[in-house]
Amino acid sequence: MSTSVPVYIPSERSTIAALLTPPAGEASALAVLICAPWGWDEVASYRSRREWAERLAEAGHHVLRFDLPGVGDSSGGPRDPDQLGAWRSAVRDCARWLRESAAASEVAVLGLGFGGLLARDVISGGAPIEQLILWGAPARGRSFVRETRAFAGMQRWEQDEAAADGGLEAGGFLLSAETQGAISDSPAPPPGRGLRRVLLLARDGVAVDKKTRESFEAVVDDVVEAAGDGWGNFVEHPERSFLPDSVVSTVADWLAAGEPADGAADPASPSLPSSEQVAEMGAIEERPWRLRRDSGDFYGVISGPAEDAEVGPAIVFLNAGAVRHTGPDRLWVELARAAAEAGIPSLRVDLEGIGETDGDVLGRGHVGEFYAERFERQVGAILNSLESSGVGRRFMVVGLCSGGYWGYRVARSDRRVERAVLINAGALHWEDDLVEEREARKLRRAFSLRWWKRLLSGQIRLSRLGAVFATSMRRMFGRLTRSAGPLEVVGYNDEFDTLLRSGTAVTLAFSADEPLEAELIEAHVVERIARWPNIRLEHLPGADHSLRPLAAQAAATKLVLRELDEFFTLDRTASKAA
Repeated sequence: MSTSVPVYIPSERSTIAALLTPPAGEASALAVLICAPWGWDEVASYRSRREWAERLAEAGHHVLRFDLPGVGDSSGGPRDPDQLGAWRSAVRDCARWLRESAAASEVAVLGLGFGGLLARDVISGGAPIEQLILWGAPARGRSFVRETRAFAGMQRWEQDEAAADGGLEAGGFLLSAETQGAISDSPAPPPGRGLRRVLLLARDGVAVDKKTRESFEAVVDDVVEAAGDGWGNFVEHPERSFLPDSVVSTVADWLAAGEPADGAADPASPSLPSSEQVAEMGAIEERPWRLRRDSGDFYGVISGPAEDAEVGPAIVFLNAGAVRHTGPDRLWVELARAAAEAGIPSLRVDLEGIGETDGDVLGRGHVGEFYAERFERQVGAILNSLESSGVGRRFMVVGLCSGGYWGYRVARSDRRVERAVLINAGALHWEDDLVEEREARKLRRAFSLRWWKRLLSGQIRLSRLGAVFATSMRRMFGRLTRSAGPLEVVGYNDEFDTLLRSGTAVTLAFSADEPLEAELIEAHVVERIARWPNIRLEHLPGADHSLRPLAAQAAATKLVLRELDEFFTLDRTASKAA
């Protein structure tokens, strides 16, 4: 069970959202600051970084994780001016805060990917950091921009509006033209004079940059280079990312060998933060939210107007698969803050085993783990908590992928949910072999060039073909005993009629080639959709399931804000009528 304490740290123009994990026993005098990678690598490695923080805390370290300005739950946005300057300030201010709060005599930075480059920058500028670990860090700024451009070029979608002003979109994340230029123009930072020790980890067999090592050796006596196999696993898809034990052990042993001379932090000095902190962001405020349960705590963030408002409607943003509560490419954060400015509070929340919520990591066995029945009960418990604490009485739920599935399930079972926005929902009914059933249907396209291209490019995994063909044979054998007909999807008529009678509004939004939409078409639901005026079908640009193209994000934002406006207007009308 996590012991991390959420905290907001002021940093010049930004409010930094962070989590402090205290030591399990006697506190070391060496605290550890984790600087995350950027973009998709940050999203993919989130749960692994949480686990790493807990393991470092077990060894006696205070450990701080934080979101850069414009990232995660911190304030700001990717188009803010002088983004690089804000990022550097955040690293420096978090290091200072950690030293003071943990009463540590030294701070070690674990710099991961681009976070390592930022750490080098602030150390050269005099930040209070004595020990540095670099893993997967680019040697210089222009190398990072070049790698990001190469990654963007491998995408299946166009740069769309990102390129209009010179911006660069990679994996759904934006580097503005100004930020690219600032990073590229930054020279390789010289080592800081305050550094005492450095650990340089290779990246999956790629040796540490020679010039980087030599620059450290010129001013630091203790510079060690070690293997760093497993970076690719660390930044894999969030459903498959894992923390390589060999790297964790290497780092732990290195830190233990470099304990400060005084050995332990002053037990009388630490000023650990309260979990009741509130971040003021103009006209809105945000605060951490926890739901305590015997099986583990749920975690989320509540956004709301700074001034007290009458308890009425509220929004709940559900996880997009294994992506934490910030949503796909931080979309939930932006929408939550827009809702708060309109006077509506919201909760963006992690369900069990996702993001910051306790539980076993999901998805490593089968995607069906995200569709277990217990999640419907969890969403119900979350609504109960929000109602009892005065956040809201009536709810709009928003979800993508499995979050869309749970948004639908709770909308049909809980009368407090008056509106649901389901984006690329993974299903409306789940069966254990649904994934294989869908792949089996695709075999009808086996003679198409597109199917073979996807197979040869690895988008269709060979390891699943056996299950796909087995499912196909079962379906083929079953049809020998009955007349062949369209896909049978039971329950929609009755469920949609129930939603209509209850007045629950449901919007189903699809990118291209979404399997659920194909199933609704085959089941003749789409052609009869006018029967249910409370149910809308919408289409989003592009064919990326997780909304990485910026045009898809913009369209999803517009759609949710429209639904929000209708929800709020209807609620105010109902209140006046009452």
